[in-house]
Amino acid sequence: MASFMSYFGARRDPKQATRDAIVGLRQQLQLLEKKEEYLQKKIEEELKKAKANAVTNKSAATAALKRKKMNETELDRLAGTRMQLEMQVNTLESANLNAETMQAMKKASDALKVIHGNMCVVSAYPDCSD
Repeated sequence: MASFMSYFGARRDPKQATRDAIVGLRQQLQLLEKKEEYLQKKIEEELKKAKANAVTNKSAATAALKRKKMNETELDRLAGTRMQLEMQVNTLESANLNAETMQAMKKASDALKVIHGNMCVVSAYPDCSD
């Protein structure tokens, strides 16, 4: 129901939106880690194929090395993407912490204003004690 209402302009809680974004980024990071593990296994397999065919079948060994290189390129690309996602998670968490800190400071400031508003110095303002 909440997602249905968001289509029609219902306001979302900013804290919840931040949490959703962080959770989504972390899920994507887990997916990228699994993909990196898979590619690492493929690279190892292609290297084994290349070594096995190095003497007997040069074309198969060359093809295996090309596939290995392609997988390494993809692995490097995924590592860059993963780094960007980690930076975004850190940025969101930092911004969220800053916002919460500012809210706490505002509450403290408001409390101080209330306290100071109720204070009066009797010697300076004799009519304050009424």
